[in-house]
Amino acid sequence: MSSWSGKSKGNVLGYKIFVWTMKYAGLGPAYFVLRLVSLYFFLFSWKSSSVLFFYFRKRLRFGLIKSLISMYTDYYLFGQTLIDKVAVMASFKNKLTFSSEGEENLHQMVKDKTGGILISAHLGNYELAGHALSIKTKINIVLFEGEHAKIKQYLSGVKKENSFNIIIVNDHSFDHIYKINEAIERNEFICIHGDRFVPGTKTVACPFLGQEARFPLGPFQLAAQLQVPVSFVYAVKESTYHYHFFASKPVTCVYQSNRQLREAESLKVLHAYVDSLENILKRFPTQWYNFYDFWSTN
Repeated sequence: MSSWSGKSKGNVLGYKIFVWTMKYAGLGPAYFVLRLVSLYFFLFSWKSSSVLFFYFRKRLRFGLIKSLISMYTDYYLFGQTLIDKVAVMASFKNKLTFSSEGEENLHQMVKDKTGGILISAHLGNYELAGHALSIKTKINIVLFEGEHAKIKQYLSGVKKENSFNIIIVNDHSFDHIYKINEAIERNEFICIHGDRFVPGTKTVACPFLGQEARFPLGPFQLAAQLQVPVSFVYAVKESTYHYHFFASKPVTCVYQSNRQLREAESLKVLHAYVDSLENILKRFPTQWYNFYDFWSTN
């Protein structure tokens, strides 16, 4: 079965180049350098380009020319999210602005002192939410070990403030489970992706943009087990220097002592998430950054 490897695109050298450019020239010149990098991936990254083409041409039903333009735009916007992330974390002078829709839902969760789960996707620039929102509780971002490594180590050298905590998931321990439970007990937020899985994890096939695709069941089982409010959140780029944050009204699983009924609660949240992701992708189709065969269910 074709699935995500657990590692994201990007390397330390690339981050160093863009950090240097931002530091000495600004955000605009960094975007200019990015255009050349994006063109390289568009022309020579055959594997990811083929799945992007399938996504735009077959799932979103774009025309041939629009699909090709969208592929390049996807690479370019993905690079921008990385640059913007570093710019905000390092407190470089930049022109980025933010607005929000549904932020009051998160404030209510904080007020109710329940903690909560924020389920996002590899869409837009979800990490910036922790910097842009005035949420009076800690945000814990759950990442697979492969998304971290040397890049996180390098970025820690340019980061100016710790606005969120990172919980690492690896194959060798269950430490992340204990950390998640402890964070919920402190009425904090857990932010986790619902659109990727690694081989060996439990998945469910759901209709998604006209064809079945597999989604990880783990985030939704967690919601059913902890019985805390769940909000679907996205931070998308609306213009060159402006981001818009979306947070859905929270969904809460009903307590079920029966295992099968608890599984049904998990699936209820999962299907609500899939509907939410479809809607946001139709509005911002070139900001989804899953560069592998997402619709393979074999």
